[in-house]
Amino acid sequence: MYCRIEQKQTDLSIRCLQGGLLKTGNGTVDGKHVHLAWGNMMLRIVIDATAANDDSLAGTFAVKLSGIRYDDATPSVSERLASLAATPDAAGKSKVLAGALNQLAAGALTMPHDEDAIKQHGGVIDNPGNIRALGAIQSMQYVGQTKLLWGSDLLKEGVSIYVVEFDSGERICGLHQRDDGVLDGFMCI
Repeated sequence: MYCRIEQKQTDLSIRCLQGGLLKTGNGTVDGKHVHLAWGNMMLRIVIDATAANDDSLAGTFAVKLSGIRYDDATPSVSERLASLAATPDAAGKSKVLAGALNQLAAGALTMPHDEDAIKQHGGVIDNPGNIRALGAIQSMQYVGQTKLLWGSDLLKEGVSIYVVEFDSGERICGLHQRDDGVLDGFMCI
């Protein structure tokens, strides 16, 4: 799963490219202890971890159902994307992504796309002002493929994931293009 965590003092906010229950969450940091949570009082998903260094977290993934906690026996490990080695663009979609982002910055996504399919798969066509405010694209790095949390015939082979550096920030973007060239999966966080 690919997520972007932002920290303001001891508070954390997290957005993930995957849909379903794990799309957005919040958390806290206390020294080296990190607590992340998604959901509501009836069903809450949490990760309690310790910062191993500046680039990774190791801890426990758990589900709280009506207040009763169930821990996953497999450790949860997270690694900062910036620390990953460059990966060749195996998906070959960097030009498509750059085109989509530049179109959004100019005012609207104009390339062939299926907005209903994008929404169905947890994506969103971002507000053009949000992309425009980031400035020009400075670099783009392919980091891999990921599958959605739920079953999807359209995206069964996965979504191509890129880290995009802009003049004034960064985003993690995922996209999928059908065989006919229509963009049917798209989200930047």
